[in-house]
Amino acid sequence: MNKTIYVLGNGKSRLKYNLEELDGTTVGCNAIYRDFSPDYLFATDFGIISEIVESGYEGDCYFTYDLWNIRHSSEYEAFARRNIDHETYRRFDDEYFVYIRSEDNTCIDNKSYIFWIRRGAEHRYKNIGADLKGWSTGTSALYIACRDLAPTQVVLLGFDHEKNEYENVYADSFNYFKESNDPTGWYTWKHWKNEHDKWSNQIKQCEKEFSNIQFKR
Repeated sequence: MNKTIYVLGNGKSRLKYNLEELDGTTVGCNAIYRDFSPDYLFATDFGIISEIVESGYEGDCYFTYDLWNIRHSSEYEAFARRNIDHETYRRFDDEYFVYIRSEDNTCIDNKSYIFWIRRGAEHRYKNIGADLKGWSTGTSALYIACRDLAPTQVVLLGFDHEKNEYENVYADSFNYFKESNDPTGWYTWKHWKNEHDKWSNQIKQCEKEFSNIQFKR
């Protein structure tokens, strides 16, 4: 049987498509959940993970590369005494939580978090896997989709690597960079060229490793 998976980046070209009409499994990244609920959602930055958890999003998620380690609430007091920048809302029946330090990852907001997990939701959260550290969230989603979901065809939407600047559907919103081309800061063309070259190479690596899959852009 032909099995098509759509891997959804957050580049602006994705806006040309009605995601609700996609006929196949969908894999999305970060704040896409604000507008659409993919079958699998990937996020690695702690700020957007916190946002997803607090929203009550009920889909299957891949969070962080190897830091999503669930702890029982009996351990909470020991962690609460540390310098916690943000803690998600705890319901009366929440039994498990995850603690992540800011120094464990390169994040936009560089904070430390406690994430409370809704009762019965423990199985919905997974680590991406340490073997993909250094990959972008989008290309990590692509790799996991190819490896674990056994598609015959993968269609990539919203993977916009042509321009050497920051363009994102959610730019200027909470937990995202501003859409700017400040020549003196983070948004230099050289930075984004390096990032986009890296992402393009990661896509090529997927195409090479999973040569039995048909890839479409």
